[in-house]
Amino acid sequence: MSKAEQYIEIARYLAAEINNSLSLSERKQLEDWLNESEENRAISHEIKQELWLASQANEVEKYKPAEDWLVFASKIENSSSRVRFFRTFAKYAAALLLLVATVFFLIRQPSVTHELAMHSTSDSLIYPVGKGGRLVLDDGRVIPLSAEADFSLEAKDGTTIRKQAATISYLSNVSEGSAEVYNTIYTDSGEEFSLVLSDGSRVILNAESQIRFPVAFSGQQRKVEIKGEVYFEVAHNQLPFFVKTDKSLIEVLGTTFLIKAYADEPVEWTTLLEGSLMVGHPDKLSSSVLLKPGYQARIISPEIEISVREVDASLFTAWIDGMFIFRNERLEDIMRVLNRWYDFQLEFRHESLKDIRLGARLDRKEAVNQIFRIMNATELVFIKTEQNKVIIDLPQKSGS
Repeated sequence: MSKAEQYIEIARYLAAEINNSLSLSERKQLEDWLNESEENRAISHEIKQELWLASQANEVEKYKPAEDWLVFASKIENSSSRVRFFRTFAKYAAALLLLVATVFFLIRQPSVTHELAMHSTSDSLIYPVGKGGRLVLDDGRVIPLSAEADFSLEAKDGTTIRKQAATISYLSNVSEGSAEVYNTIYTDSGEEFSLVLSDGSRVILNAESQIRFPVAFSGQQRKVEIKGEVYFEVAHNQLPFFVKTDKSLIEVLGTTFLIKAYADEPVEWTTLLEGSLMVGHPDKLSSSVLLKPGYQARIISPEIEISVREVDASLFTAWIDGMFIFRNERLEDIMRVLNRWYDFQLEFRHESLKDIRLGARLDRKEAVNQIFRIMNATELVFIKTEQNKVIIDLPQKSGS
């Protein structure tokens, strides 16, 4: 048994122990592992603490569908002891226990990451492209933005465009009142790219995104247009800063925020990290809402009022730090996010599998097979890869 397989097996035993469903042979194997070292006993203690914390209402709610949570919560209220609580918990969330234990193990054992991918459900490892994109100048010329090639050129208005590594910067020499010249940056599947605007604002584009912007801000306002998922750190300036999407117009009153506005998703999200934002519909600014840090605006259409909710912003900005984090996400939605980054063909063998809810985390530099292995360990689905195709099926029966 490989080290990665052993860790997943031990995670299964620890979850089963808390569920009170550990067989005698499994208990013997778990005790042997615990007796191997003090480190193993410490890991066991930490995982049990993590499972207990995950079982609390404010954490489990992130993983469980709302309708199941109502049943689950009512059962908890009648629990008179921790043992009884976990027996009830096991009945309604056994897969969650295993998932939390497995993810906890893998996060704290980074050395098994590569091995886990190599021992995935198939030999077809799928890796991301990484940094890259393409720049379209105002005259229509297209310049590839590969991570290796640096360059410096001058825009029609005299602005210096300089690319170094995975960032492109605009250094303006334009006088106020000059006609604005626009460039556009695009990223494809598996690509992300950074941009520093002429005012010093920092922008990061996620996969399948774009931003149209003046090479130099010379008017009475700063305004850019985006599609896809884009992160902003707006530089302080006397000129107001606006971001336009297909569904919203955002006035930046503060600094750091994230917009997710993909054309193939019905809902647009704006998440504020620092400062403040005014979020409204482009043709119905009277409906604008003021966003505070740690809150997120949900926009569907001008006919539907913008809703606001408090969120853990780190879940939505994890990709900027090179991670995927999913909590209580529909499998179809998880696959949509992963597909933008890894660019694979996808096949669901059964429609019902799209609505399964899971949580997981993955380093964006690693092969996607790692997260599939963790999902398979829940025994809710079976995911395999064949070259660049990902197939999602019902879980395999033991011995198949």
